[in-house]
Amino acid sequence: MKWTDQFSIRFVDTDSAGNLSPATALRLMEEAGNNQIKAQHPNWEELAEKNQAFLLNCLRMRYYKPIRAYDNIQANTWACPSKGVFFNRCYQITRDDEPIAEVNTIWALVDLTDRHIYKVNEIELFYCTDELLVLDKPTQTRIPTTVSLEKIGEHTVRYSETDYIRHMNNTRYLDMLCDYIPGINALFVNSIGIKFKAEAPLGEKLQVYRGQVGNIYYFRTIREDGQVNVEAEIEVEPLDS
Repeated sequence: MKWTDQFSIRFVDTDSAGNLSPATALRLMEEAGNNQIKAQHPNWEELAEKNQAFLLNCLRMRYYKPIRAYDNIQANTWACPSKGVFFNRCYQITRDDEPIAEVNTIWALVDLTDRHIYKVNEIELFYCTDELLVLDKPTQTRIPTTVSLEKIGEHTVRYSETDYIRHMNNTRYLDMLCDYIPGINALFVNSIGIKFKAEAPLGEKLQVYRGQVGNIYYFRTIREDGQVNVEAEIEVEPLDS
């Protein structure tokens, strides 16, 4: 069983080509997940009372076709069978019953006070559940050792990028990284993999490194303390005119 929300794409949320960015598509899917948690148990209030939060460990997103202004879409989400300390959740956007975007994610449930990471069998969840999506690439992203990365810039985490935990929201990384892809306005992002390794709080200055193999861009961001923040793989193709 899946949780479903309906959205109509606003003109203001499209880019120079008139398409919804992959980061905004991801935000709509995660908003459906947020609505599910709000309506089911444990809900946001119950998690907050115990100072618990779900933190994203990694994601794999496939984006099949552009989404345009005023399109009416359906965002689906569901929890999946999980084990250990990894909580699986899937997302999907459909338009006229056709899959347009699909995402597999892995989350950790963390105590924000002592950073305890809960095991799946330590907490009872009552969220809609279904089977895990089968995508063409693994959810966990690893940068090949043969890829050479060069520093291409710095990014300071801003107020507009943070969430209620006061660190950079996971969807904002995709905005930031796409800004470092040359000619992105003429490209379509069809596959994204991001591994979240260390949080970036408000004001953190990130060093951004990039490498390229064919039509795939690899990224690594480094915090001021030297810790790896995220590693990512973004695959692009020419945008149909």
